[in-house]
Amino acid sequence: MLISRRLTGTVPGSPPLVLPAQSTGTNPAAQRPITIVVPHASGGPIHFVGRLLGVRLSRLLGEPVVVENRPGQSGLSGACYAGEAAPDGRTLLLATNGLYAITMNILSCRFDFTSGLAPIGLVARTPLVLCVPAGSPLTSLTKLTRTALAAPGALRYVTPHAYHLPTLLLADILEISLTSVLVSGALPGLEALDRGDAEFALLELGAAVPFVHGGRLRALGIAAAARAAQLPEVPTLAEAGLPGFEVATDFALFARAGTPDEALARLSEASIAALSGADVRALLAPIGVEPMGGTRAAFPAYFEAENRPWLSLIRQLDITTMERPR
Repeated sequence: MLISRRLTGTVPGSPPLVLPAQSTGTNPAAQRPITIVVPHASGGPIHFVGRLLGVRLSRLLGEPVVVENRPGQSGLSGACYAGEAAPDGRTLLLATNGLYAITMNILSCRFDFTSGLAPIGLVARTPLVLCVPAGSPLTSLTKLTRTALAAPGALRYVTPHAYHLPTLLLADILEISLTSVLVSGALPGLEALDRGDAEFALLELGAAVPFVHGGRLRALGIAAAARAAQLPEVPTLAEAGLPGFEVATDFALFARAGTPDEALARLSEASIAALSGADVRALLAPIGVEPMGGTRAAFPAYFEAENRPWLSLIRQLDITTMERPR
């Protein structure tokens, strides 16, 4: 997506953020730019959030901030790189809950994520949307559930991962059996739905919106507490008959554990300010992302609540690899 709007460091008309200056002196670490590691390839919401955050942080902190994509091993390569960096607040990790609450519970890393990285805060979120092809006879969550119960395994869903935990959680709650169709990304997934190779998908809001508006997909429900402004006519899944099913891709910022508390506090305050304001919401809305402004203090409770259901499901299904089951 091409964004032509100028990215400003603060909300127009607001006073500048005043943060404690980081002493430079002769400390070599202070001469390096702050690096935000995005553990995925460029493109997609996490890449855009990282770039926007980098521009805003640079202007707020008055020093260079660069974004470095380090894809590989379902995000582990970038996480390990950030987790082994110097604890000086100069190398940060922008990770999704798909990494810190799912992948890290399946694959081993050279360090322990929860003790090796210090949270700076939850920065943004995008909910998932249950979608079917526009011409599908599955016109509601109720019809989808009844069809799946009548023919276990007959309904197929598209997924870019060997295990799509949100869909598996949905199946577990509805007590239905499904078959996965592995695709390489959002567009191949859409094509699979068009061809009839699969019946539905749980998509991030930003990926679903243009195809719902374009008439290729029908959205049956939003996995969120409230309806999405981008799809106001689409009910929440709770309204559609599945209370409590709220699943989103969350974006959180981390630094190496052991980073001085003053540096963490400075980064936390700056990251909250960086993604605040109506102008930021306007920039993120087209990709279905909402800024969260989460604090350091709130993160442990959030992490516990987010981690618990995924870890329970992983253990229940005995998932020990990210490879597709044979």
